[in-house]
Amino acid sequence: MLTAILTDIHGNREALEACLARLEPRDIGRYVFLGDLVGYGADPGFVVDTVKDFVARGAIALIGNHDSAAIGNPERMNDDAMLAIEWTRRQLGPAQRAFLENLPLTAADGDRLYVHASAAEPARWPYVIDERSAAQSLMATDAAVTFCGHVHVPALYHISVTARSRTLIPTPMSRSH
Repeated sequence: MLTAILTDIHGNREALEACLARLEPRDIGRYVFLGDLVGYGADPGFVVDTVKDFVARGAIALIGNHDSAAIGNPERMNDDAMLAIEWTRRQLGPAQRAFLENLPLTAADGDRLYVHASAAEPARWPYVIDERSAAQSLMATDAAVTFCGHVHVPALYHISVTARSRTLIPTPMSRSH
């Protein structure tokens, strides 16, 4: 089963529509949204409603730190992020806020764990940015594979049975795929 993982959409309607259009011809068995549906972008309501529709059809969606801030939880963010959050709060209706409020921090699906930030402390929103922070996240769970967003940079981390860690930075697929 193919799984489509989307993360850190940040209210960007055009990016979400482009990604979903690219995925449409594929036989996607599961959609997963790893949080930060809102923040920065001009269409937070559209993004929340779209993800809410996917969840109604079986998708997994998680809360991210920007989503948490948008529903009124105190989160530490830079000034630009907080300005965006204040604007976002005024754009969301009660049903959209309720949807965000009910999103979990993590979701297990078979041998996979989905989380917005590190699995070591998901409610504190730590970044997985290097082998050390990846090892902390991976060792905090029994899942065979852990997927997280939050950093806006694709990277794959692996820990061998001998506790040796490795990093792989993926390259974009060609247009022919």
